[in-house]
Amino acid sequence: MTVTPVRLTPALAALFLPLALAAAPGISTSGSLTAAWNDNLSHSARPIDQRNAETFSASGAFSQRFILSRDDALLFGGTANTRICPEFDGLDDVSFAVQLELRRKFGLGPLAPVLALQTEAGGGLYREAARNAWTTTARLTASKRLNDAWRVAVTGEWSDRNANQAVFSRVNRGLSAEVSWDVTDIWQLDAGACRQWGEQEANASWATWSGAMAGFAGPALADYYMRIPWRMSDTFGSGWVAYRIDGRTDLWWLALAPAIARNTSLPLRYDHIDVHGSAGSHYVSHQISLSVVHRF
Repeated sequence: MTVTPVRLTPALAALFLPLALAAAPGISTSGSLTAAWNDNLSHSARPIDQRNAETFSASGAFSQRFILSRDDALLFGGTANTRICPEFDGLDDVSFAVQLELRRKFGLGPLAPVLALQTEAGGGLYREAARNAWTTTARLTASKRLNDAWRVAVTGEWSDRNANQAVFSRVNRGLSAEVSWDVTDIWQLDAGACRQWGEQEANASWATWSGAMAGFAGPALADYYMRIPWRMSDTFGSGWVAYRIDGRTDLWWLALAPAIARNTSLPLRYDHIDVHGSAGSHYVSHQISLSVVHRF
């Protein structure tokens, strides 16, 4: 495995972009710090292989709105993010993206429905250089505020991740729905669900992988593993294998976000991820995260 150091200095500088742009007229900026724990960060099917770990990340974002007409607007923005995983540092990464969104509002007032088409392009650098990738994404979102307290949104998404190694590349399409409830002026509750079709990464120890290739988990799975991209990867342990599976992912989440200051919130979020691969491959993971989000 080729390992290259993550260039953290430019990334950390980029995280201060919201501070640099906050005073510019017409530009919205935000920044966040997040701590998360995942009980199966390795995306492993066998319980004996599943590796849990904490990750810590910092991000910054900006966007500028251009009014095209009474109902139409164009938004341009960007994001920068850095993440570290002390236990599995091959996952340490720096990422950035630029975004362009065309938004149309159907009517006047805060209850008018909104349709938004967003495109995004960006890249990521990892300590495990084989994971380095360029990613393009397109999203179409329909949203509506039902009243002063409730909002709903439905999103269709397509993404293409082109990595240094095929095993870490993937193309996906998904459909998600989200509901937001402003319980009080301080407390907000969000819930959502997503189904995604396409490709996902999984990891296995050599004992598990060699056994599956030998047919111990059935001939269908052995034949499938012989036809998919895979490579040796020491991120989760010596002699481990990273491989790419086709299938679907079912995700649902719940988040509680109290406002702790005028422009600052403290979201606590739970994610349940269920991946069903072809030929019977399957893994589940759960994640809990706590963030501090500030809008400048």
